Amino acid sequence: MTPAQRDQQSQSANPQIEPGSKTLKSYSTAQARSAAGLDEPQWQAFYQYTKEEARWVVAQSVDESGEIPRWTGTTVSLKRMSWERVNATLRNNGIQAVSWDTFDWRMATAVRDARESARSKRAATATAARDDAATARPYDPVRDQ
Repeated sequence: MTPAQRDQQSQSANPQIEPGSKTLKSYSTAQARSAAGLDEPQWQAFYQYTKEEARWVVAQSVDESGEIPRWTGTTVSLKRMSWERVNATLRNNGIQAVSWDTFDWRMATAVRDARESARSKRAATATAARDDAATARPYDPVRDQ
């Protein structure tokens, strides 16, 4: 294999992300961080802000039946508001704003994790309530004086 062929193979195995890329969803965390132009501490801050924002989105998105939509099912207005809030937080902390593609890539995972966390808490609460009801004894006037 010639050096030129190795370079071409290497580039196809590790494609560079261009900001605004439509294929950002298939990239690794390191590639997404590179596309966002953030260093490691800035990426960690972005990660934390989006984690908190995902919890907020999940709380805002619960419908009447208690179902929590995926990030793709979240309203456009809520997505835009969320993106603006995260970018404002980033700018307030001296970090450059991120593109929609980077934000969308991260929030798909963050909302999934927040949904799972909300479901677990709801299930634990329901189990605890059921257990309390099962162990409760009826009123006994002698015992309960």
